[in-house]
Amino acid sequence: MASSSDRPINLLHSSLQATMRRRDAMRWLTFAGGGASIAALTLPPYSVLAQTPAATPDPNIQQGGTFQMGIADISSLNPFVSNSQQDSLILNLLYPALGTLDKDSNRLPYVAESWETSADGLTNTFKLRRGFLWEDGTPLTAHDVKFTCDLEIEQKFTFKTAILAPVASIEAPDDYTVVFTMSQPVATFIYDVAFWFRIMPKHIWETIEDPKTYTNDQPIGAGPFRLTRWEKTQFVELEARKDYNYPPIGRPPYVDKLIYRTYPDVNTLVLAFQNGDIDAVPQGVPVDSVDAIKQDPAFEVVPNASTGYNYVAPNIAENPHLANVKVRQAMAMGIDKDVIVQFVFKGNAGKMTTVVSPVLTAWHNPDVEDWPFDIEAGRQLLEESGYTDTDDSGFVNVPEEHGGGDLELRLSFAANEPASQKVAAILKENWEKMGVSIPLDAQESNALYQRVRFDRDYELYLAGWGIVDNPSRHYYSTFHPSQYNPGSNNLTGIDNDEFAALIEETHFNADLEATQEGVFKIQEIDHEIVPVFALYYPEFNLAYNRRWQGFQVLPGSLLGIASWHSMVNIHQTAS
Repeated sequence: MASSSDRPINLLHSSLQATMRRRDAMRWLTFAGGGASIAALTLPPYSVLAQTPAATPDPNIQQGGTFQMGIADISSLNPFVSNSQQDSLILNLLYPALGTLDKDSNRLPYVAESWETSADGLTNTFKLRRGFLWEDGTPLTAHDVKFTCDLEIEQKFTFKTAILAPVASIEAPDDYTVVFTMSQPVATFIYDVAFWFRIMPKHIWETIEDPKTYTNDQPIGAGPFRLTRWEKTQFVELEARKDYNYPPIGRPPYVDKLIYRTYPDVNTLVLAFQNGDIDAVPQGVPVDSVDAIKQDPAFEVVPNASTGYNYVAPNIAENPHLANVKVRQAMAMGIDKDVIVQFVFKGNAGKMTTVVSPVLTAWHNPDVEDWPFDIEAGRQLLEESGYTDTDDSGFVNVPEEHGGGDLELRLSFAANEPASQKVAAILKENWEKMGVSIPLDAQESNALYQRVRFDRDYELYLAGWGIVDNPSRHYYSTFHPSQYNPGSNNLTGIDNDEFAALIEETHFNADLEATQEGVFKIQEIDHEIVPVFALYYPEFNLAYNRRWQGFQVLPGSLLGIASWHSMVNIHQTAS
């Protein structure tokens, strides 16, 4: 199988007409999809208008039936606090957003009818479609959009707060118009808001006393499916809304039900798939199982490169050793990424140099070279920083002001992810050869998620981002010191003045070309200060049973074959 880095993978913005400035064709890429061409994103002022949806089902399609998928256990159905991939597969079907993607990854309006940004980048206006109804019959309006975003700003639920940081005010001048007035322009703002914010019903959530702890086990949505059963640790059942006739599809889903069955580990999940107990593995088959599934004519395997990346986050804010940039640089030289890519993923992955994936060709700076894998050079750097093996234990000792004992850093990871188990073992071997003791801390994924993101109880955290659609915003939400809050994407608490200033200057900018240039410069500093240990980007092998068809493949495992688009279009293969 060819490496995903060899493929032309780009996001199309074909609904926009490009305004050329300074360069003949400034390419702007946000999602890695399956398309092979690139369209440029307009510079402000610009607008996007809705496309005419199809409104009638194909009479030749066999309708009905129950489609079942296997996933890891979900953490929450509270859309404000949830941030896991498996939660998103479900929540995206219950709560629509202003924008969506098509099968070619074009960014298109959904609940919005159109959107527009002013010439100075300080006013972003959405016009909403009429006719969307919440399940209880209440119309979905601009007031719901305003409420959703206002509550995010007030409560600071997740990384989405960073998207709204430059907003001065949100107004709903009428029931179907929302206006975001900016204190600072952000060239990518309108697309971030359109895609990332699921709209919530104001009339339901404004009565909830504590939205952060609300379980939302009886959600009132406006999507094409409704929740009918949720047996925790077992399954979630959704039922198609047969009264659903809203754009962009203009008709109900073809299936009657969706069932998400939860499994304790991916090997059990894959076995259930092979036995016919479930119809799809939407978050990827382990590489060790891919060949066997491909050889079975009943199954289809879809390779799909991730725009995200996997990493190890160091707790810079609370661990004095990891706060030392020389220690982080030394540890960066102690990671054998070639072994990770070849041994763990059999080549179905690519090495990361910074947090900007090479898949995102318009954003990735190819001139930034990775730290070499060099155990001896890394150990020498540790010794130059005062970390030497003074007691012949095989591990370096920390400076006396920190106690003088062996340098020990706990590596935490999700116990139910086989790839993480293998990667953790490689990292442990590499770093211990360098002289750093690495106790492994395998935890149940949801409990670990809470412990790391909200309690900051970790030293080294092995994890991954499912999708990075906008590196400028990703740098801001993940590494700017203003975003170091419980539940946020800023896990490490890094606080470097030069890094922070360049991130801020790049993100709060109305000029997309300047934003792209800024991201290139940020990557140079990223490499030097090592805010995280960027490891690899995976290629997912998504799988489904061929008795079903109609899938529309979108980028990564966050969307993939189980996106909103697939779930409204899948149907049983005619017998």
